[in-house]
Amino acid sequence: MFAGIHKIALWPRLHKIIVLCAITALTAGCEPRIDNEIHLIPAGYVGAVLIVFNDPGGVPEDYENGWRVYRIGANGVLRTRFRLTYGVGKEKFFYMEPGGHREEIHSIWLATEKGDAETIYVYAEVIGTHAVSIPKDGHLVLGTDASPKEGAINTQKYIVGRTRDADSLTRIAVRLEDSVARSYREIVR
Repeated sequence: MFAGIHKIALWPRLHKIIVLCAITALTAGCEPRIDNEIHLIPAGYVGAVLIVFNDPGGVPEDYENGWRVYRIGANGVLRTRFRLTYGVGKEKFFYMEPGGHREEIHSIWLATEKGDAETIYVYAEVIGTHAVSIPKDGHLVLGTDASPKEGAINTQKYIVGRTRDADSLTRIAVRLEDSVARSYREIVR
């Protein structure tokens, strides 16, 4: 008799646990897991970084302990054979000395976030698909496009610098993106 009463009293708790587990299992798969990433930026670099994905002429894929490694060039550009992936993963950003020593750079979402005005951060990160287009004026641009099309370029862009310099660094980012777009002129012709 006592065993039956005990089972009835446990059912509401057990029911809640089962429902919670089911919801967790269902929602855990909603956002795909992707490779974690290490971004190696030349020591002292300040400016825009642009990573161009799925470039057949780009550097081969590189991994370190299961993490993707992006070695950013001295000009802030990396062209890689990696495909752009969307989902949940970790990113770490480092300044890298020529001898291999790494110093972590913390990331913030926007330049308006609170932080030390003299500290170097990674911020204003944007991932997207860009369609290369040549308007009538001949000025080649990368325009954000909602869906990939033939000739599209998948990129990741962010700024490395002090938040107080956000306006000037954003202008640099636009010029960098434009120069990379010019190098892809043959894709759309």
